[in-house]
Amino acid sequence: MKCFLTSLLMLVQLAAFPQFKEIATSKSFQEPEDGFARVIQMKNGYTVLAVIDLKKGIDIKIYDEKHKQKVAKNIRPKFGRLKAGNVEAMFETKGNVVFLVREIQDKTPVLHRLVVDGEKGNIINEETIGELKKMNMGHGYAMAFGGVAMPDFYSEKDPNSDQYAVALFNSFESDRSKRLELVMYDGDHKELARAFYKSPEEKYKYINYMDMTFVGNTVYCLGYARNTRASGGKENTVIMAELKAGDADVKLTELKFTHDQDLRKGMLRYNATTNKIMLLAFAPYKNSDGRGELWLFHMDPAKLSAKEHDEIYPIAIQNKATAVFGRREKFTGTPVNMFVYKDGSYTIALEEIRQVTHTSMGTPVAGANGSFSMSGGSSRTYTIVEHLGLMHYTADRKLANSWYLPKDHHMWSAHPPTFYHRQREGRAVVLNDGDQYKTFTLLRSKGKEFVLYNDVEENDKRIEKGKDPQQVKGLKACDAFYFPLEKEMIPARTFLFGESTGRKDHRLALTPISDFNEDQNIFVTLRLDIHQAKQVHLVWMEP
Repeated sequence: MKCFLTSLLMLVQLAAFPQFKEIATSKSFQEPEDGFARVIQMKNGYTVLAVIDLKKGIDIKIYDEKHKQKVAKNIRPKFGRLKAGNVEAMFETKGNVVFLVREIQDKTPVLHRLVVDGEKGNIINEETIGELKKMNMGHGYAMAFGGVAMPDFYSEKDPNSDQYAVALFNSFESDRSKRLELVMYDGDHKELARAFYKSPEEKYKYINYMDMTFVGNTVYCLGYARNTRASGGKENTVIMAELKAGDADVKLTELKFTHDQDLRKGMLRYNATTNKIMLLAFAPYKNSDGRGELWLFHMDPAKLSAKEHDEIYPIAIQNKATAVFGRREKFTGTPVNMFVYKDGSYTIALEEIRQVTHTSMGTPVAGANGSFSMSGGSSRTYTIVEHLGLMHYTADRKLANSWYLPKDHHMWSAHPPTFYHRQREGRAVVLNDGDQYKTFTLLRSKGKEFVLYNDVEENDKRIEKGKDPQQVKGLKACDAFYFPLEKEMIPARTFLFGESTGRKDHRLALTPISDFNEDQNIFVTLRLDIHQAKQVHLVWMEP
């Protein structure tokens, strides 16, 4: 009887703590360390892992619906060895995988589109679909010292269809009404619409791209328009552009409620439950340490000038940070993403991001008359991504829960900006200096949210004692953890792949390249076994 009660108690305890159940694991292969990578779960149940090397082509692994490997090959697109390239997007349309790859050809930014068979891994089609103005040294100075944005390409895939849109941002175009062009494509990659995002009444000299979202067959594009005192009066505003399939012109709406608010950073989401376009906008304070004002605007797609808004302030998170770490602790999180769910609820994520410059003085060198000078000095800037704050709201805009996850990740090369987490969606993730392992993933399974990231196990006890988390620089002592977002404001952590059995037995998850299929409730990620000569596996899991 006693054994039965003990077993029953253990089952109750297991049921109280959600666990990620491992469904399947691939055969091991060498860890990808350079280039870009992403995993996609296809609609037919297949899984595609692509590692894009700008010099060596694309390594593709394809697994069937039973998670058995069907394809492992390297493909070489005609554009060949890329210089200063980037993978702007990777997504599925009609059973195939689409890559949008940017590169610089003879100082000219161009955008390539590559379509790959989602079952066989063969190249179906490739072409150049965008080209911007050739850059010169004067443009370089303008970007470095004049605050002019870099010319670039942006894309957005409609989550509810095979439609996608591309924005061509030509920041050095002399005609201010031709600096931003929008193009919409269908699943067969045929143009549905193309038009320029014109400056309203030619009154704004500078227009910067902010974000896009789809509502049915219409893509909405958010832009930040501004002037300087030297260009006709210092003022700014946020402008929404609408482009429908079949349109030859863009409909523009100046969001007057943003006039002179300096909302340079913002992101869009469409909430199908409430039929509202949600604009999360951030206005940083001058010379601040990441602080600023954060607003969430709710707009009717048919009447954008009518809006409702909420000021977002993480007061509960701030109070928890002070309670845990002392009076001087201030939570200075900046917005990095907003997740909108099928029931209309949404979660806003904020992280503390700060840059630190390390300066080396060099070696003293003796000069004439007993003088000395320093030789070989250098400086390098690192980014520290710290505590994570999450706020979950109901569909009727009421704050339901707040969570606080103390952490400390040292980025060697990456410098993630405001809304970086949103900006990496749909893109292949750069693999660089191990920084790809130092970020979080948020997913929602059956109404419950989970946060995942790699960390040092001892940080659990450090936080309980009110000590700052140990900073993660190297990865050899780290493991992958998941954090169920439940009643406790600081969520309990659990090993994602099981607790390590030895001092060097650690397993990381490359969560930024992961994919979660909410309908099938399957999460697939790349697991790195540090103790096994940097061998990795694809792992399919059920939250």
